[in-house]
Amino acid sequence: MTTGISRNKTLGEFLKSRRSRIQPEQAGITPVK
Repeated sequence: MTTGISRNKTLGEFLKSRRSRIQPEQAGITPVK
């Protein structure tokens, strides 16, 4: 069983890897000017 901290770290690494693959515009996010 994983600890909460370990699970959060794993989730954070997963999200960072996914975010680095796309631009905000591709996710439907428009930059604020």
